[in-house]
Amino acid sequence: MKSGTTESMKFMVLKAQLRVSKYAAIGILEGLWALTATSASDGAIGRFSNIEIASWMEWDGDADELIDALIKARFVDECEENRLVIHDWAEHAPTYIKGDLSKHGKDFAVPKRPAEQPAKHSAKQHANDAAKDGATKSSQAKSSQVDPKKEAEQAPPQKRGSRLPTDWALPDDLAAWAKAERPDLDIRMEADRFRDYWAAKPGKDGVKLDWPATWRNWVRNAKNFARAGPQMRPRQDRRDDFYRQLRQGNGRDSNTERVINGEAERVD
Repeated sequence: MKSGTTESMKFMVLKAQLRVSKYAAIGILEGLWALTATSASDGAIGRFSNIEIASWMEWDGDADELIDALIKARFVDECEENRLVIHDWAEHAPTYIKGDLSKHGKDFAVPKRPAEQPAKHSAKQHANDAAKDGATKSSQAKSSQVDPKKEAEQAPPQKRGSRLPTDWALPDDLAAWAKAERPDLDIRMEADRFRDYWAAKPGKDGVKLDWPATWRNWVRNAKNFARAGPQMRPRQDRRDDFYRQLRQGNGRDSNTERVINGEAERVD
């Protein structure tokens, strides 16, 4: 990890977003960079899904929440072509990765934001047109201006998130999906855990845009607590069985045996 990272504002933002301690945040970043170095050496980590990234890092929380925090802290950049790219990976990647990419004629992935390019081209084109046509183009530019108030009124309303209803019950279609996806789980118990967890989640962290998608991620990441290995019978039960076998003879003469500290000793 680069010197000074843990004292940077980005690092503080990551801790605050995920509500984790310093050592946990360090582990998250080291895990992210280790996955990148071994499986996405060009920095294009977006070739993996959010769940795959979170699972590789053994993150127990919501996968989308983890990736969102990394983006807000600017450790990961969004990219239209590669979905997600490690921020400034070309500068911070190990030397051997730089040499390997150069040897094979490959480049580091960089965030591409095509939406920015037309804006630059439009400004340049407007300057050329203004130089050629002068007042005519200037007049056209004024006539094409849009009233910000009218544009705001005409814009479609942004979708807002919501909290999980307190009386939420698992819909039949989501229950059927969960049983097919994870037949090893007790779906009714997972639904209760899901409802209780999000009902207790405070503030904006308890607000989601798509609750069905949140449920599907929950099921995919759920651990099966129902599976347990064979349990040893209580000591008292084993002792009672031992005494019962002594009383029944168990193939030996019970008059020639005695019990000392739970063990049978032969008396000649």
